[in-house]
Amino acid sequence: MARACAHTQHKEACCSILEFLVQLMNRSGSYPTSIPPTIHAVGQRFTHLLVASAAGGLPMSRLEDVGDVLTTLIDEKCTAGEALPWLQVRSQPLTLTLRVPTRL
Repeated sequence: MARACAHTQHKEACCSILEFLVQLMNRSGSYPTSIPPTIHAVGQRFTHLLVASAAGGLPMSRLEDVGDVLTTLIDEKCTAGEALPWLQVRSQPLTLTLRVPTRL
């Protein structure tokens, strides 16, 4: 579902799926035997999809929604601190290229 969300071009559908994921992760404490193990199983790949989406796969109008999911994923109660290393590993390959004009 997260993979489909990361590649959904329909704005309302993408936002609905991202909001659902945020709500699901916020309730992870209520369902400790089902939600956290699922997040841990797919967390690294899910983080990669979110970072790739934020880095250019989705329009600027959806970056805030992706940011909300990443923020919720990083929350201690959701992943017990495992999401920060996932995020670091997945964002290392991203490089910022700054072009400076040679002539002004």
